[in-house]
Amino acid sequence: MRKETEILYPEERKDGGEIHSFDVFDTLIARQTSTPLAVWDILGAYVKEAPECEGLSSFVKENFSSLRQQIEILVKFRAGRIQQREDVTLSDIYTAFGENEGFGQRMQGILCALERKVEADLLRPVLRNINRVKSLVQAGKRVVIISDMYLEEGTIRRILTKIDPVFETLPMYISSKYGAAKYTGKIYQIAWEKEGKPRRWFHCGDDPLRDNAVPAKFGIQCDLYGGGNAPLRKRHRCSFRTLQISSTSCRNSATIAQRGSAFHCL
Repeated sequence: MRKETEILYPEERKDGGEIHSFDVFDTLIARQTSTPLAVWDILGAYVKEAPECEGLSSFVKENFSSLRQQIEILVKFRAGRIQQREDVTLSDIYTAFGENEGFGQRMQGILCALERKVEADLLRPVLRNINRVKSLVQAGKRVVIISDMYLEEGTIRRILTKIDPVFETLPMYISSKYGAAKYTGKIYQIAWEKEGKPRRWFHCGDDPLRDNAVPAKFGIQCDLYGGGNAPLRKRHRCSFRTLQISSTSCRNSATIAQRGSAFHCL
């Protein structure tokens, strides 16, 4: 008898193997903040005093965090409506931010770099899951990374590789790169196709929808990670000084894909 979680395909697709995938944020790495939005509060506090941000208007400086949140929502809406893309990049966000608030490419680049730096400084490894990745790789298993995130693949890879070199060559499927997200299942289908249409797939992540309900619809066996990062979840303080920022180093639950797809559990 076939297991309910096994991915089943037509006979000609039965030459696929097995893969293991991991989410990134709150699964492999976790922010030292009470909420993800705190990143922009901290960045906003820095922007108010940073010499390289002098060109920003006082309105942007005083309302940076809320403006940054609003522009991301707007850019994602436009991308979905006009381009049929389910996610955008950090550069897309700051380009639109600059167009809306009157600052140019140079300042857009500075703010992009600063946000990447703040993110990196706030992140700490979830060793339990990183060790799982290493054990799977050492056992010869195929491991891939899947994330709904506006940060670029290169940024995510650098952050993870700094923690452990095992991430240097692992395939990554990032929503901002492919314009496809986990909440619809499209990024899972892209990974499935690029990974040779494996017959067995195991996924680990923390989100009940994106990392459990959606992939389970496609027959992926899901391990919903429950956390264990309480010591890391400190209440944030909006102080850039604690982050040692250098000026030079500068998820909308939508319709889940239906069973009409070729990628599903029969």
